[in-house]
Amino acid sequence: MSRKVLFVILYVQSPGTTLGKSSETIKVIKSGAKPRRFSIRDIEGVIISTKVHVSYDALMLLSEYSIPVIYQKGHKILSYSVPYANHGFVLTRREQMNAYNDSRGGHIAQRIVMGAIDNKIRLLKYTAKNRRSYKPQEAKYLVKVAGILEKKYKEAEQIQIPRKSTFTKPSIPKPVEKIRNKLMGIEGSAAREYFHAFRTLFPKKFNFVGRNRRPPKDPINSLLSFGYTLLQGPVLSGIAICGLEPYAGFLHSDRSGKPSLILDLIEEFRQPVIDRVILRLIGSGEIKNTDFRKEGAFIKLSDIARYKYINAIFKELETKVQKIDGKKLVLQQIIVHQARKFVRYLQGRESEYTTYCFNW
Repeated sequence: MSRKVLFVILYVQSPGTTLGKSSETIKVIKSGAKPRRFSIRDIEGVIISTKVHVSYDALMLLSEYSIPVIYQKGHKILSYSVPYANHGFVLTRREQMNAYNDSRGGHIAQRIVMGAIDNKIRLLKYTAKNRRSYKPQEAKYLVKVAGILEKKYKEAEQIQIPRKSTFTKPSIPKPVEKIRNKLMGIEGSAAREYFHAFRTLFPKKFNFVGRNRRPPKDPINSLLSFGYTLLQGPVLSGIAICGLEPYAGFLHSDRSGKPSLILDLIEEFRQPVIDRVILRLIGSGEIKNTDFRKEGAFIKLSDIARYKYINAIFKELETKVQKIDGKKLVLQQIIVHQARKFVRYLQGRESEYTTYCFNW
């Protein structure tokens, strides 16, 4: 069944919500609220992050239109369903797998790193501009670090991707395997410089001295880790809509249970979505250091602050508009747009893959 260009991803976060079918619409029913209806032709994906009842008829309608349904608990994706109605996905996935063994895989990995560094540069420069009048020394430091990152960007850009023909030789490593370590080294170095500067943007009472994880050791790292993993739902939805395999990436290494393509695409949205929201919530005082408590090795966010944080992220995804390729799109649409760029490049319909860089 053919589908038109779609624009809505449904995020279902309220416990007790029911998703039902009414003719060619999905009906969202919440206690104490007026039911909302969404045309099935305007839905690109459904993300469920709480206890929700989805009727059999609603699931059949979503399946008929090849709409993925993702179940997410907190920051973990529990499961996702991709209907088999769209058999065109086979060709897309075949090209995705083949690309790992030719120059396309190296090209995509390189562009992802360049895009990730570019967004870090943009955030630092934007923040420096806003602080120039009342914190000139801090602004000067942010610009200095942005300059260091620009050198890292050029370093990644200058890595030579071997010609496709060289990969027919058994002695030549697969392109992604050959350049991944170099690219990951550059990206890791850039990230350390970035977070060294990023830490200066928060009051000392948050005890943020740099990036750490597993588990995060301070409130800001807790927000970063939670936010980055929360992004996996919207990114998985975009990848599934386009028929890509979420566990076959190009930059992040393949490992059982590791959604490497999701992690690849998330790189483009860390600063535009998560870092930006954290800066705003902490800067405005909407989230305070008293909203966190330590439980053993973990830093826990209060239920009220967690709800506030999640809502802020989804609001950013649903309302922040930018003009992309002549179209006005919100961030959740841009994620799908980027996944489609993956497909077009893999299928040879575009000569290069261009990453998303936020216009601050």
